[in-house]
Amino acid sequence: MFNLTITVGSQVVERFNGLITVFLPYSGNDTGNMKIYYLGADGKPVLVPGTRYDSTNKGFVFTTNHFSLYFISNQVFDDKVPLAPRPWTDHFTDVNTGDWFYDAVRYAYVNNLMNGVSNTEFEPGNDLTRAMLVTILYRYEGEPAITSTNKFSDVPSG
Repeated sequence: MFNLTITVGSQVVERFNGLITVFLPYSGNDTGNMKIYYLGADGKPVLVPGTRYDSTNKGFVFTTNHFSLYFISNQVFDDKVPLAPRPWTDHFTDVNTGDWFYDAVRYAYVNNLMNGVSNTEFEPGNDLTRAMLVTILYRYEGEPAITSTNKFSDVPSG
């Protein structure tokens, strides 16, 4: 369990206007099945999306907009663990407030279903590929453990 806090003067800062990158040391085995969670306000684990293991420094790296109690686990807490919402900033140069797709892009981004093609572009006019759809569904389900084998000859394993 990692209790992450920042104190400015005598005030504890729990939320940020932007994102901060966090490194949690971990030198155990089975890093591929480990996930980072934080305890939500209701005391239930919330999956932190976009976590990666840094084998050079031996730890997990992720970005967040708040600090609280975080932990590393390979346990599945629920069939559908909600992903932590991320803050929305109008940072996609090709998505504007008046666009008919603005709310859909915002929803997909905030709820960790889609990231965009870069930090500044979403490319809302592009076709949705099979791989993109599978990724969206996988994230919607809380990134559950994969227990089946690849059945598609045109998709590389992994």
